[in-house]
Amino acid sequence: MFPKRLREARKINNLTQKRLAELLNTKKQTISNYETGYSSPSQEMLIDIADLLNVTTDFLLGRTDQPGYTVEEETAEYIKSGKMDIEDLKDYKLAWGDKPLSEEEKEKLFKIIQAYISND
Repeated sequence: MFPKRLREARKINNLTQKRLAELLNTKKQTISNYETGYSSPSQEMLIDIADLLNVTTDFLLGRTDQPGYTVEEETAEYIKSGKMDIEDLKDYKLAWGDKPLSEEEKEKLFKIIQAYISND
């Protein structure tokens, strides 16, 4: 199940095996081996792959069919409407470029935003 799910999530994110390998600081052959089932990632690598591809490890391992990388239509419309409270963003995965923000980084970001808004 993992090889199929990895390939699917990689393609949905428009990444080649080479680019995914670069982002994960590994070799293209490693990604190819994962996708063919020749080898499996370590637990740490599995988590890094899931974070990078914006899916859950449960999805990659076949424990759920809910990938976690889609936003429901209603939620997407709510975000686009401009009525979303900044606090609501805490429930979403945030990233700076290719690097997902940790919970600690997200908390620091929200404190900066709150301080900026309070000083207006």
